[in-house]
Amino acid sequence: MATGNNPDRLLAIYNKHTILVHILFWLVYLLVITVLSATFYDKATFSEIFLQLSVSLWIDVAATYFTAYYLLPKFLLKKKYLLFSALMLLSVVGFVFIQRAVQIYISWPLFYPESTMEREFFDFNPAYSVVNIYAVVFIVTSARLFKYWFVNQNRAFELEKQKVEAELKYLKSQVHPHFLFNTLNNLYALTLDKSELAPAVVLRLSDLLSYMLYDANERTVPLQKEIALIDNYIELETLRRGGELNIDYQKDVDQPIIPVAPLLFIPFIENSFKHGVWNDAGQPEISVKLIIKDYHLYFEVSNSIGPDPEGENVARGEGIGLKNVQRRLEILYPENHNLTIEERNGKYIVILELELLTDEDEGKVFIG
Repeated sequence: MATGNNPDRLLAIYNKHTILVHILFWLVYLLVITVLSATFYDKATFSEIFLQLSVSLWIDVAATYFTAYYLLPKFLLKKKYLLFSALMLLSVVGFVFIQRAVQIYISWPLFYPESTMEREFFDFNPAYSVVNIYAVVFIVTSARLFKYWFVNQNRAFELEKQKVEAELKYLKSQVHPHFLFNTLNNLYALTLDKSELAPAVVLRLSDLLSYMLYDANERTVPLQKEIALIDNYIELETLRRGGELNIDYQKDVDQPIIPVAPLLFIPFIENSFKHGVWNDAGQPEISVKLIIKDYHLYFEVSNSIGPDPEGENVARGEGIGLKNVQRRLEILYPENHNLTIEERNGKYIVILELELLTDEDEGKVFIG
């Protein structure tokens, strides 16, 4: 998953230069309201209006920080809605009266000393004062709410990401011993028979273990390594079964280095040998097809079905390996895969289709 996007970078800059950002914000705000006031009020110069607004700016600042940095986190975000509403109402009334007091006792005597007009304290439009103060409060509080939402979303995403990564590691760790256990069983059978094939099997097994210990721990591997794993495993099983096994193995790959999640195909092939081929007392058959054209992967494995000692068909795909790979497909390729497992015409068939991505788009699918 891509990190370091624009919102993250902006948040990092803000956290590093918080005080500077706030000072710049209030300077820009003061300039904006001065320009707007000068546009509609022509009885004072720009500098005079700037000075008058500077005197009362601290009221806007106090109302903003009280609302966004105290009432919001202490009450609203903690779902103390009644207390938040009451304190919000009281603060609005308080700041409106403070602004009125500043106008009568500071601004007018300071900037209009020649005026002899009588001014009543309560002779003003409170709605105008509320809008005058709380327009900026609304903007800053909304930004603050968005920041809380964004940070919480990132935190939730990171937690989910860590959970998924832990699950993937657990699933993969189960595949390794499961696969090794089955392969060692094959080798054990050969040693019991004192077969001359045992050394060749050990050599193939070492190649498989090397892949699982090193390459399979990567997030993705080039497809050609997965193909080499399939080749080694089929060769390993062919050595054991010899001429009794009828296998059809087809490959047509136009992009062998395209990245793919490791250990996606071998559990299906292993299942075919374990539950299909080795339970067929006759001439067992297995077919493996791997085709990739224009980033579309088609994988099919089928095998003849042999009855178990009770006469029931086996190879229903309920083993640890298949369950794990099904879950990994759901996590790694949630919208980019189609898996079909069925019995048809005396055969057990698995078909997997994947839409593979380019290196640039890989992060859109693979977790981590």
